[in-house]
Amino acid sequence: MVEYNLFQIVNHLIDMVQHIVVDEGYGAPESAYEALELLAEKGVFGTNEVQLFRKMVGFRNVVGHDYISIDKKVVHLILTTGLDDIRRLVSRITARFL
Repeated sequence: MVEYNLFQIVNHLIDMVQHIVVDEGYGAPESAYEALELLAEKGVFGTNEVQLFRKMVGFRNVVGHDYISIDKKVVHLILTTGLDDIRRLVSRITARFL
């Protein structure tokens, strides 16, 4: 259940990023990664945020496509240290675009 909630959080972040790219006229991304790169080009995200977001999307893909092989240690790490990373990304997005 925790994995699904993390899956949903990342999906919402992807939706936000893709909408921002389109709404700001930065392009028409075909993937979450492309949307992220467009925002990085515009200075919205730095290298650390890009790497973090890529990891988040990768985790989301594992949850969505290969649920059985999820490493519970990774889930625990996300819950104990990664929530601040998620908050930081959301704060950066909302501070600039809301």
